[in-house]
Order: sequence, then C-alpha cells, then structure tokens
Amino acid sequence: MEQKNGQAETILIIDDDPGMTAIVHQIFASHQYQTIVAHNYNEVFQLLADETTRAKQSIDLILLDLMMPGMSGIEMFKWLRAQPQTANTPIIILTAVHDVERRIELFSMGADDYLVKPCSIEELLARAATHIKIAQLRKIKQQADARTAQLYSMSQVISSSLDMSEVLTIAMDNIRDMLQVEMGSIILRDEKTNNLSFASTLKHSPSLQEMNLHIGEGIVGQVIQTGEPLLINDAQNHPSFSPFVDQLTGEKTRSILCVPLIARDQVIGAVELINKKDGLFNDMDLTLVSSAATSIAIAIDNARLYREQAELIREVQQSQERLVQSERMSAMGRLAASLAHEINNPLQAVHSCLQLATHFNLSQEKQTEYLGMAEEEVERLIDIVTRILDFARPSGGVFEMANINAIIGQVIRLSEKQLSHQRLSVQQNFASDIPPLRVVPNQIAQVFLVIILNAFDAMSAAGTLIITTRAKGSWVEISFQDDGVGMSPELQARIFEPFYSTKNEGTGLGLAVSYGIVERHGGKLYVESEEGKGSTFTVCLPRPRV
Repeated sequence: MEQKNGQAETILIIDDDPGMTAIVHQIFASHQYQTIVAHNYNEVFQLLADETTRAKQSIDLILLDLMMPGMSGIEMFKWLRAQPQTANTPIIILTAVHDVERRIELFSMGADDYLVKPCSIEELLARAATHIKIAQLRKIKQQADARTAQLYSMSQVISSSLDMSEVLTIAMDNIRDMLQVEMGSIILRDEKTNNLSFASTLKHSPSLQEMNLHIGEGIVGQVIQTGEPLLINDAQNHPSFSPFVDQLTGEKTRSILCVPLIARDQVIGAVELINKKDGLFNDMDLTLVSSAATSIAIAIDNARLYREQAELIREVQQSQERLVQSERMSAMGRLAASLAHEINNPLQAVHSCLQLATHFNLSQEKQTEYLGMAEEEVERLIDIVTRILDFARPSGGVFEMANINAIIGQVIRLSEKQLSHQRLSVQQNFASDIPPLRVVPNQIAQVFLVIILNAFDAMSAAGTLIITTRAKGSWVEISFQDDGVGMSPELQARIFEPFYSTKNEGTGLGLAVSYGIVERHGGKLYVESEEGKGSTFTVCLPRPRV
C-alpha cells in the first residue's frame, strides 16, 4: 500500500462487536495500516473532540457499522459528514442486513461504499485501498487547483508590475503560501559581474542580502550554471551543499528545491526553497515552482528592462537639457555685442553722473539731480540684466501656464539693441484672445529668440519682421515672417537637421534644438519660404484642454 509522507494510513473502525473489531484491526494492521477502534458512538464523539488526537493524525477511511445501540447508523453518518475533520473522509458502511432501499438512501447521502457482513478479506482490503486512493487523488486535485489559481493570480499581479522590489516581494510571499516552506529566496545574477546575490529572502536576513555567491558555487550556483532544477531531500549529504548559509542564518537545511529563472533563453537567477514544513518536496512541487519561475523570470526581466529604459530616458532628457542650455547660451552669444553696448551706455551714464554729483562746486540741487539720473540708469541696468538672466538660467523643464504674447514681448526687448543696430523693425500683430498655454517659458522663449535672430541674419538694413499670434481651432499659431533672402527647396528640406548651417559661425543646432523643444510641447514647427521673397517660420502649440 502507498503511504502518506512516510506514515501509514489511518482507519477508524466503528463497531460494537469486540470480536469483529479485533479481526478487522488485525487484517488492516497486517497490511501496514494504523487503526483506531470505537465501540460506541460516545467513543467516536470523544475521539473527534480530542484536540491532541486531531493534531497527531488525520483519519483516511471510516468503517461504520449501522447496527449499533444508541444513535442510528444513518444519524451517525450524518454527524460524521457534518464534522470538519471527517466531512470529506471516505466512509464504507458495514452491515449484516442486506437492505437495498437503505443502501440507495446512504449512497444518495454521500456514502462511498456499502458492504454486507460477512465479506471477504480481499474485497474489504481492495475497497479500502481504492477509496483511500480516490480520496488522496481528490485532495491532490483540490490542492493543485488551489495552487494553480494562486499561481495564476500571482502571475497576473507580477506581470502588471514594473517595480522590481514589488515583483520580488509578491513572488516570494505567494510561493511561501503555496508550498509552506521555512525559508526561501530569489537569487539574481549580475549581468556585468556574473556574481549572484540574494535579491529577496523570506526571513529578510541582512547577512544573506549582503552576501555574494559565484556561479557554480553551492546548490543555487550549480542550478544557475546548468539551467537545470534540483530537488534534494537530504541536503546535508549532497556533494554540492555548502553549510556556509546555515552558519550565517543559524538554521539547518534539510531539503532544497531550487529552480532556475530563465528569460530570453538566459539564466538570470533562481528560486531556492528550503525545508518544506509538511513532509518532503515532491515532483508536484517541482512542477508548480517551475511554472511560477517562468512568470517570475518574465516579470523580473520586464522590470529590469523598464529600469534600464527609464535610466536611458533620464540620460537622454539630461542630454537634451544640456543641449538646450548650450544653445540658449549660444543664442545669447549672438546677442553679446549688442547686449554689451546696451549695458555699457547706462554704465557710462552712471559713471558720469556720479563724477558730476561729487563735484564740490555744484549746488545741492544739482548734486541731487545727477544722483537721481544715476539711480534711473542703475534701474535700467537691473532691468537689462534681469531679462538676460531670466532667459539664460536653466529651466529644469517645469511646465507652467504662461502668456505667449508676453514671452514674445520679452524676447523682442532682449533683442532691441540689435534691431536698432541693423536698422530693422518688428511689427507685432498679437491676438488678444490667446489663452495661457502650458509651456516651459524660457525654452519657448529660446525657440522664439533663435527664429528672430535667424530672421535678423537673413534681412538687410531697413527690413521688417512681422510677428503674428492667432488662435486657430485647438492650436495657437505664432508666425515669424521676414522679408529676407528666402530659402531654396533643398535648404528648406534640411533646415531642421542637426549641425546643418548656411553660416560660417555657430553650431548648426539652433533650429534642430528648437524643433525638439516644440515637439516636446506637443507642438509643430515648420517653415515656408521662397528665394528672394523671405521666409515664414510658424510655431503651433496646443491649447489647454478645458
């Protein structure tokens, strides 16, 4: 006969005939079964009420004699079926009376079998073994169904998470609940160093999480090296077992189930479970953990890819920010001469006023007048420097609601000196119904400045730049129309390419960076031009959703 976890199956014999119970006990004992005998129903009640008995052994089969004093056999059968300990235990009815109607009644109530005494020993043993086996298989199926449901639930949860810590925690908690193990861990392989580390442990042992292993070292190292699982129920005597982990944790490893984590045909780690609480690891456990490992490996790989992608996106964003800032300073460089002249004029005025104000031969009234003039020029200087700093400082990429007309006005004021120097004019056609837009203000200002400076370069003296803003459907359009030299179709096709420039100076990145800024704002930047007739650059930015 098969045994459960190395223990003999237990049969409860309920019969008031001592001679019969002795014979039945001897029959089953000789076939390695354990038996418990109850000669009356009170003994049955006491037996099932005894917590010590319930804790020590479960009942695998009940032989119930219907013809006993006291409670009727059918009432006893109903009572047994109502008890949690025996609700699903197979019950074979033994009776000396061949009663077809009673047999049908008992079968309809859930009896598993019905034997009329006397019956042959072989038949009794065969039926007992069959019903015990059926009950065991039913229990295994129920456990498998429950585990499968939990496995599916775990897979759904971890597959929807891209957080590595969350994936590892959920995976370990679910495996612990499914297999009831004392210890367990997920070990991951470092792709760069090939070292193995404890990424998650059930008992959260700091000593383990700080520990590094090598591929091929110990049970888990062997599993990761070969990509094959190991089921070991005598760990201490296994040639690959290393006692080092036991020394760190103070635990004793008896049995190990270790399964590789494989993603994209690469072993990325392993799940290691130690000491099953209820008996030994078996093939069903191996199948279950192997299935779980597939889902865990995919989830870990996805979390890693997401983390790498997020890091890559961060690096790209930082590079873009540096490039934007670099081009912002480049644009400021193009204004440097005119800005220096604009700053120098009030500085000279301040210097002259202070010299005159400190002349001792002047009246108090004149000194006050010159000091007032110096104060006005200092305020003008503060305004100029503030405009320059507002434009040049890094933005941090923070979006906020801003007035586009006001931003264009600030950029025009920033370039006033160059306008005056080149004898150019700006015509502002700003619509009054433009709503505030969600932008990074100094990045959009940078776009406008680059377009304006390029227009200045394209125009000859006395040229005019027409700047128009208008609300158009779900967009706000800002157009910059110059009367400069214009562009050929070939030049228009390449104007937004990085490092492409028609000028001898500059990086050739101004319009390329501007194009990227507008795209990140969810907008569009395009040019229309004709040689000899000027160009129109248009920036389209989305209106905020109501």
